[in-house]
Amino acid sequence: RPVLIGASTHATEEAALLLLLPALRHILPDVLLILAPRHTYRCDAVVQLCQAAGEVVVKLSEVRAGNAVTTGSRVLLLDSMGELEAFYRVARVAFVGGSLIPRGGHNLLEAVRAGSAVVMGPHLENIEDIAQQFIDLDAMVVVADEAALNDVVIRLMCEEGMAQRMSVAALAVLSQNQGSLDRVELLLKELLGYQMGQSSNTPSNKSPTNG
Repeated sequence: RPVLIGASTHATEEAALLLLLPALRHILPDVLLILAPRHTYRCDAVVQLCQAAGEVVVKLSEVRAGNAVTTGSRVLLLDSMGELEAFYRVARVAFVGGSLIPRGGHNLLEAVRAGSAVVMGPHLENIEDIAQQFIDLDAMVVVADEAALNDVVIRLMCEEGMAQRMSVAALAVLSQNQGSLDRVELLLKELLGYQMGQSSNTPSNKSPTNG
């Protein structure tokens, strides 16, 4: 099945991907959306979001317990940590989250290494220098808003050759910068991990589902 993955997503981003799914399914009837929320404690809320959109969703933990991903399953939810890179390998297109909303963008390098065509939103403050190298060589696509996300994702999913060309270009950027990008990725993970730790130690009136 053609696979679209939403990686490290937040609520608004999941809703945007679910919104484009019916139009994409009209062209690719057997498309599978894989959702990997940034925070796994939100998985129940994501299931509710999928069901409200009329989508049949199955959790990875349920698959491992014996439930199959059938032709009727429209969304696979990754409800455990450390699984994402393996699933990138089967994705034609990867939307990397924290970027359609003002979170600064999450790590795109795992998706690039796995060969997925990468799409992100306009909020790339955390990864601006890295992302610019890919943007300059048409090795990723940055969309301004949800409407543009809809158009770009559907086009890339349907034009497999275009997605493959982006993936090849992205791997070339990665190869040219292998040592430096590996170091930057490590620093990013340390920085983002530190920020998450600081956030969890700061009192907040926000609901956990707000991510």
